[in-house]
Amino acid sequence: MAFANPWALFLLAAVVPLVLLYLFREDEKPLTVPSLLFWDALDAHPETPRSFRHRRLLTTPLFYLQMFILLLVTATAAEPVWQGSARRLVLVVDVSAGMKTREIGGTRFDIAKRQTRALLDGLDPGDEVAIIAAGATPEPITLFTGDMDRLYRTLDALDAQDTPGRLSAALTLAASIGDTVGMRDVVVLTDHPVEIPPTGPDAATRYHVIYIGQTDVNTGFVGLDVEPALDDKGVSARLTLRNAGTTPGSGAVYAVQDGREIFRSPISIAPGGSRQILVPGIVGKTPATVMLDITDSLSADNHVYVVPSAGSHPRLYAATNHPDIARLIRSLDGFESVIGPEGQVPPQDAGYSVQVYDGFWPDPMPSGGVVILDPPVMERFTTEEPVYDWEERHPVLRGIVMERLSLAGAGKMETPPVYLQTLARTLTHPVVLAGEQNGFRHVVLALDIARQMENPAALLLFLKTIAYVDPAAVATWVHLKTGEPLVIHTPGDTAVALVHPSGVSERLAVRNGFAQSDDLRETGLYTLRRSGTERLFPANLLDTEETDILPVTALSSLSSDSDPPDLRPVSSVEAAIWRQTLQIGLILLCAAWGLEVLGKRE
Repeated sequence: MAFANPWALFLLAAVVPLVLLYLFREDEKPLTVPSLLFWDALDAHPETPRSFRHRRLLTTPLFYLQMFILLLVTATAAEPVWQGSARRLVLVVDVSAGMKTREIGGTRFDIAKRQTRALLDGLDPGDEVAIIAAGATPEPITLFTGDMDRLYRTLDALDAQDTPGRLSAALTLAASIGDTVGMRDVVVLTDHPVEIPPTGPDAATRYHVIYIGQTDVNTGFVGLDVEPALDDKGVSARLTLRNAGTTPGSGAVYAVQDGREIFRSPISIAPGGSRQILVPGIVGKTPATVMLDITDSLSADNHVYVVPSAGSHPRLYAATNHPDIARLIRSLDGFESVIGPEGQVPPQDAGYSVQVYDGFWPDPMPSGGVVILDPPVMERFTTEEPVYDWEERHPVLRGIVMERLSLAGAGKMETPPVYLQTLARTLTHPVVLAGEQNGFRHVVLALDIARQMENPAALLLFLKTIAYVDPAAVATWVHLKTGEPLVIHTPGDTAVALVHPSGVSERLAVRNGFAQSDDLRETGLYTLRRSGTERLFPANLLDTEETDILPVTALSSLSSDSDPPDLRPVSSVEAAIWRQTLQIGLILLCAAWGLEVLGKRE
């Protein structure tokens, strides 16, 4: 048992004067005497007062009632809380870019922090709270604690990020934390529609959603493709803009490089519409910033950073219909990339040093380096050998944490010709195969990388595969999206420094020629520093869900739980019971005093 106001226990000191009052009180028991003849003589011989040791505590029913009332007042003021009634809450706070939307009274994140503080203010001693920041990767900011000062400090230090939000992963984390301690409530503060996980009637977790936001006025960049310019001078940036609001958006798109404006174009987008803008002529080695000059509520999606390629590079061809894989290929620095539709094989003399085929086998196998992604399920050439390990020394697998990979959903898959070497297998089918034919390297990945864009192990495996197929090329991704891991190809094993746009420096260990940072939380230019050299990597938001800001009225219709949570602590009920008991005790005390007075008069 704990006490809400422990200082109130000092009221128990009033027991001492109450006991002394009755200890020095003379016995007023009435006596019947036959005569008053000798009373005058008593005045001449006063009675010697009894010593403290010989005094007897004269108790009456009123004494016990007063003692009971004193204890009751102390207990009511201290507000005891039974430990069994303490609550454990998980507060999931959305820290994605959309929470930076400006509203009346501050940003959505400011409003969320105020509401979170109000929830904390309403808790009682004994309650414990955990806070999870729901960004691109859910992050437990504090585990369960009843230290309110610590929770307030943590909340004040929390800030929104320039990343997409993944609430489903945060809710999974919240439920797993709750299961370990018998938690009952998860409170989500967000501006995104929430899909509440299904729960049964006996589920230990209850979900409450507090939606935030009133405006939907926003236009932003949601897509970027960097491609060689038509005149082979520099690159062109093809940007996709979207108007998420219910009113037309008009303004201008302009680009700045080396401190001067190199492009400007007026735009007008209908409500809910999209359009593309081509920014040509980005040349040289310095990055260009493309900005949107428009009046809206969210600025995080109003700028895009573009780094032009310098010099000639080997050509890479990728056949895929998946937009995320196409973006991944185009973001490979060190290649001139061309994207074709799935199933299309270029001519043998096209001059591609690396060819990537997503979901199918080219027939015949083209010349040059070949990478097969997520091969089709086939009945032929299957393997059933129970192999549990892999060839860790192979260049493709060196440094890869294979346990972190999610395999493609293929129970059986067609294997390549026998000249390829199996590098790793599961119980039923190969994971990675590699080999050479006619002097060219081929690799097969039973890996659906489009579903693992946030998995550093999958991205590192793909990057190492490209580097293995064409050792002459330095394959490193640029034009990344915030919230994704950064994987960097760098020779040697000397640690490198990654300077974030805010100026914070992060030390990255280099293993087997590659370094990685788990996720990028800021839009802007990242600087890689190694041995006196520097290299720039841009990171942009480019997320449709963050650009499509929604007001509370729209969000509430998308959720089954949009009412404010009823989180009244059990201890508040106990305090009310204590107060009612005190009132009853005071009534009894008054009644007892009245009876005693009436008795004396009689």
